[in-house]
Amino acid sequence: MKRVVNALPDPLGSRLLSIYRVARGTTQETRFSGWGMETRTHTPWHNNPDPMGLRLAEFHSEFQDAIRSGDFVLSQFSEVSDVATFMDEFLWREYFILASVTLAHGSRQDETGFSLVECGVCDGWSGWFAMKEAATLHVGSTLWAYDSWAGMRAQDLLSSELSNRGDYHYLDLKQTQRNLREFGESVTFCPGYLPGSFDDCGLPDVVHWLHIDLNSALPTEAALTRLWSRIPTGGVVLLDDYDWPGYEDTKCVVDTFFASEAQWVLALPTGQGLVIRST
Repeated sequence: MKRVVNALPDPLGSRLLSIYRVARGTTQETRFSGWGMETRTHTPWHNNPDPMGLRLAEFHSEFQDAIRSGDFVLSQFSEVSDVATFMDEFLWREYFILASVTLAHGSRQDETGFSLVECGVCDGWSGWFAMKEAATLHVGSTLWAYDSWAGMRAQDLLSSELSNRGDYHYLDLKQTQRNLREFGESVTFCPGYLPGSFDDCGLPDVVHWLHIDLNSALPTEAALTRLWSRIPTGGVVLLDDYDWPGYEDTKCVVDTFFASEAQWVLALPTGQGLVIRST
């Protein structure tokens, strides 16, 4: 999960925004604002929401209740006074998680299962939403959860990333297991640093949905290299770090990898990237 950074808007973007405001007036209501983006369009979870938007509203409310009751602990936001309300800033990100899981479900052919893999699990926030959506689509969905649950190591970081050394030292595997306990044995927890934990824990034969949130280029590249061959046509890769300032090296390795595979990375306004395997 990224920290929001302040950046000057690009000149073309500023110009287009000015043209838009002149053409449409400046009274457009902001319908969403949070975590680095703002939208004035109707959102999928308000104003005659679509079925997925309805599910998102339900899941999001349930998630906030779990935070307030202490059933789900978000350690990465421990300094936020009202974490449950703060999570409203992530609605668009949650929507893309649900949408990507639904798209990935369409890649299933003769397989009996629906296999989700997450590299970079943290407290289990995105995995929770992914499994909630998967449960509405397929009985017997599984999540393979890979994370060190320890601080980031210098040996896994490029020189441009060394300021991240030690980040996430506060994570606790047992807390993440408690956070995801409602999914029981459907979640396989694989602690350790990538790519070594792939060998230590094993891998599912087929990966229908892959979420990568590793905040560093080399482990991201390793995950793609090891897992891409297991993703069927129509399978989905959701990249958390793709278009965030400060993570240009990660974007570079992602773009290079998918260019070699003749695949297209769709940049999302949340900073995420989405790949649907075409061949």
